[in-house]
Amino acid sequence: MNDLQIAVHAGPPLPERVSWQPASIHSAMRVELAPGEDLFSSLENRLEAADLPGAFFNLAYGSLARLTLMTGGPGSDVPITFHGPIEIETPVAVEAGSGIIGLDENGARSSHCHAVFRRPDGRLVGGHLIRDQAIAGDAGLQVDLLMLADARFARRHDPETQFSIFHPERVR
Repeated sequence: MNDLQIAVHAGPPLPERVSWQPASIHSAMRVELAPGEDLFSSLENRLEAADLPGAFFNLAYGSLARLTLMTGGPGSDVPITFHGPIEIETPVAVEAGSGIIGLDENGARSSHCHAVFRRPDGRLVGGHLIRDQAIAGDAGLQVDLLMLADARFARRHDPETQFSIFHPERVR
């Protein structure tokens, strides 16, 4: 029995789904967020202060004191949509997570992160992190940040999926 489900989106498929841009690394560092710090704001502020266009990040270690997630799944009139928000009981410990920092449709800094966390009872929970709802817990939060010198991600409408998604762009 095959449980694999194929999603067919409403819009026309792009001729090339995978897009990429070469990028130079400006710097890589371990960032330590103190308890109470917001994940996205802290990383975006570092990128802004360095006047750099984009970044990748991985959640390395720590906990969250506040966490709200979105998940994806079938929609009533579309193949895939967001579900939630779902407020998660905290504290939770980081298991894995990665994200990007780029620009939204209006040119403002914007982050996107998917992650998995372990609840106090040992169960795993994961999904798409929501802005202002990923707050470092008592253990703080360690994040590996890779800042790019000449590339960024810009969010724009995708005609195939009907979502606003990040696309890589060369800058400078």
